[in-house]
Amino acid sequence: QEIKTNNDDTQNEREDTEDSVEMLHSEWIGRCSEVRDGKKYYPSIKIDNTLYKVGDEVYIQNGVEKAPWLGLIEELYEEEGDCYMGNSWFWKYKEIKKSLKQKPFDKWKADI
Repeated sequence: QEIKTNNDDTQNEREDTEDSVEMLHSEWIGRCSEVRDGKKYYPSIKIDNTLYKVGDEVYIQNGVEKAPWLGLIEELYEEEGDCYMGNSWFWKYKEIKKSLKQKPFDKWKADI
């Protein structure tokens, strides 16, 4: 399995080029536990010699923000030959504080 990741740390609109995309080696660990809606679910995956399991708390770097996000791996699955991770995100204190200061729906009014 190969996973594409973009290592560009700029906030500009990105284009995937050979210079900005890194291929990571991955392999599923354990047997497929379930097949549902064209997805094969697995208990763990090894990506470049690092083991990730359902239930692990992980730091995830999104390539735009400097600080990584903390998440909990909820599911690991393969769909059409690609690897995916479903996760829950943990809020940072400063984001909760910022969110509480905003009026409800202010962010969506601009889109209406």
